[in-house]
Amino acid sequence: MNKHIILIGLRDSGKSSVGQALASLLKIEFIDTDSVLEALYYDKTGNKRNFKEIHIDLGEKEFRSLENIAIRSIDTSNQLIIATGGGSILNPDNVSLLKALGVVIFLDASHETLLARWRRDPPTFVTVPTIEQDLKKYYAYRKPICKKMADMTVDVNNKSINEIVSSIVEKLAITH
Repeated sequence: MNKHIILIGLRDSGKSSVGQALASLLKIEFIDTDSVLEALYYDKTGNKRNFKEIHIDLGEKEFRSLENIAIRSIDTSNQLIIATGGGSILNPDNVSLLKALGVVIFLDASHETLLARWRRDPPTFVTVPTIEQDLKKYYAYRKPICKKMADMTVDVNNKSINEIVSSIVEKLAITH
């Protein structure tokens, strides 16, 4: 298989952790679009920030614009495992770019799995008192977009990173 593997999913579905493990197993370079975005922000401003802080600094619209630039800037000359930001699927241009690069895998985490993870580390766009309601809206809006974009879906609930990676490898062998 020589296509790129693109991991999508809702925030905290495990894209980065699974991507790193999958890249290590397959001996393929791993790229996290959040890291690319952070580097672009640093180059532009001279300020070192993580993607959450950048989101707060820039606001939603500018953040999504920088995210698109980050995706466009990835050197795809070698095969890659690409973990995307959870909101990258909201931009139709990103969807087209990523689908053109290779196989898109949706890491499907349940509402309950995400809620447990969000309680440990709440996203910048929610408040703790309304975290359950915020997740319900977020989940209902974004999950169908991910499902529509994906070439395949992998259930990540109650599974270790190694189990998820094995599931991806198995599915790729069956379909490619």
